[in-house]
Amino acid sequence: MAAPTWQELLDAGWAVTNDQGRRLAIYPDEFGQVVVALHEVDGQAHRVALTLHDVAPLGLAVKRACEIAGPIVAERGIRAAQATAQDVIDRLKGAA
Repeated sequence: MAAPTWQELLDAGWAVTNDQGRRLAIYPDEFGQVVVALHEVDGQAHRVALTLHDVAPLGLAVKRACEIAGPIVAERGIRAAQATAQDVIDRLKGAA
């Protein structure tokens, strides 16, 4: 059986993200594996098939990575807001 197209995955509800450049789907295949598929904008697809035994550790790894990434994203947002505020202050000082 041929691997599903991106449109087939999307129509079947297996898409996790569907942004240009970030098309990710997770779906079961005919062998009872869980497939993680990344579809590039140029149509290339990269697939990794996981056994059911691999799925639980993958979920834990994703959870752990999110716990680490969340504060990083928040800190970057604060720094960006501070830089924007400082830029506005500097412009107002220059206009005075």
